[in-house]
Amino acid sequence: MQGWLDGLFGFVAEDLLRFGLIGSIAAAVMIPFWRLVPLTTGLCGTRGSGSAAAASTTIFIPFILVAITLHPSFNGLSGEWFVLAAALLLLAAAEEILCRGFLMDVLSFSGNRMTGLALSSVIFAWFHLWNSHASIAGVLNILLAGILFGLLRFTSGGLIYPTLLHWLWNLVTGMVFGWSVSGHITLPTLFTCSEAPPWGAFGPEESLIMTVVMLGGSIILFTSLRKTEAGPGYVQNARNEARPEN
Repeated sequence: MQGWLDGLFGFVAEDLLRFGLIGSIAAAVMIPFWRLVPLTTGLCGTRGSGSAAAASTTIFIPFILVAITLHPSFNGLSGEWFVLAAALLLLAAAEEILCRGFLMDVLSFSGNRMTGLALSSVIFAWFHLWNSHASIAGVLNILLAGILFGLLRFTSGGLIYPTLLHWLWNLVTGMVFGWSVSGHITLPTLFTCSEAPPWGAFGPEESLIMTVVMLGGSIILFTSLRKTEAGPGYVQNARNEARPEN
């Protein structure tokens, strides 16, 4: 469907905007099929804001510090920047609905959501194998990112926080500091760094820093999940957040 839509939306010259529109439509078409599958957790929950903020801070702070050492200079804002930032949000939402929503629920065989988490993360990483300049380190780190986004859905009870974190990652790395995002082409950026970052053309996703922060963020979320699920009233609250099974 995405291939067919890509041809249909060929009149949209900007690749990122076209991908955002295509992903949104394809996700909308998939939703009726998703309704046939039992949920592993909720769809729009926003609990566990503290652990979500802690994991996000763990991820972003090291890369912001790296950017500061590369002497960034401000380029200014444009209307195109805001349009493409919105397209990135559409694309992040579509990927989260597919990978941390539909696929994670479908692949949670016999109700084992950790199986769904692992398998959907492998597929998420597999999607990136054909990106430009793909590397083993980069794809493995994207696998870790998929696990972190999945844990964030479990801890929050929905896809809102995973979508926001996914979007902010792409926005900050690609459209604030101007780095390659998983091998994708350079986007309009707020800052230009005068020195090259300490990773290859695939982007910060292939750096050792990414490995460390993804593991750290995942530990924070997993610890929070264990504590939350052990607390009183969790089961009933989780049921209330989840859509009734068909």
